[in-house]
Amino acid sequence: MYARRILAPLKPIAFKALNRNKEKFRCPICGYVGPFVDVDLPTGPRQNAQCPKCNGAERHRIQWLTLDRLEGTIDFSKKDVLHFAPERFLKRRLKRSFKSYTTA
Repeated sequence: MYARRILAPLKPIAFKALNRNKEKFRCPICGYVGPFVDVDLPTGPRQNAQCPKCNGAERHRIQWLTLDRLEGTIDFSKKDVLHFAPERFLKRRLKRSFKSYTTA
């Protein structure tokens, strides 16, 4: 556990160095800039699917960007939110933005 915490920050740096010729992207969740991880699933491969720093997938990044856009038009501080299957990074943001936060 302790070694994992120490090595975690090195993972995106090593991935970036090993994949320097891949297309680069910016993760809106953690701010990482560089190549993303390809994911091979039984349903088929997904190129540039996962951020190597925060492990955010495409669906997480679009949720984050949607929240960014909605926060400009809706006052979340007066609203409650129910979050199914909470992702760690979305959990922190939703807790901070909404009046009350409940997970299911």
